[in-house]
Amino acid sequence: MNGDKEVSESPVKARTSGLAIASLILGICGLPFAVVGLIFGIVALHRINKSGGELKGRGLAIAGIVVSSVIIVLVWTSLVFRLGEYTYRGKEAGIADKMEKLGTAEKTLTDNGKAELTKSTGNNVIVLVEYKRQADLEPVQAHFAGHDIATEIVKNWDGRYFLITKDRYDNLSTPGTEGYKALQRIVEVGAKYKGKVPEGFETFAPDYFKDAYGRKVN
Repeated sequence: MNGDKEVSESPVKARTSGLAIASLILGICGLPFAVVGLIFGIVALHRINKSGGELKGRGLAIAGIVVSSVIIVLVWTSLVFRLGEYTYRGKEAGIADKMEKLGTAEKTLTDNGKAELTKSTGNNVIVLVEYKRQADLEPVQAHFAGHDIATEIVKNWDGRYFLITKDRYDNLSTPGTEGYKALQRIVEVGAKYKGKVPEGFETFAPDYFKDAYGRKVN
């Protein structure tokens, strides 16, 4: 024996990662601490794996990551759900408000006897008149609008302009139908255009829209 002494090294006792403990505690505390807890857990797990046995607490780090992640997902899902619910309720309330206002408007118009909202059900319009200049049709349009007959001016392919009703009708020739009544109303109101023609505009005399006719549209 050479007299050399054998030196025995005592094993280093592993210590628990403080980040792993903090990760689990922060995760349990909920938001916003769970976000920090998730970060601490990931860092702690990385350091424990690199420590060569000097650090322990791998289970705590994993638990901290899991708990923090679950808290974040649950809270985020809840916020998205509530936001969607509030948006839906807002739209629903807006639609209900519009429907209520429309119903009030319909009732007011009907009760006052001024006008009634009607639906266009056919594919025929009434052509009041056709002319080469749009400007001459505009006073006519205003005249009929003053008697609650809505019209519009459209341009034909050949450059001529037509003054037609906005409402559509199924039948114009059968007495008693809405189309027939509308046509008679146009003749009646058209006769009142006499003497009201602005200076410099076409008078459309002597017929004054008695020759209004139906025209099929798409």
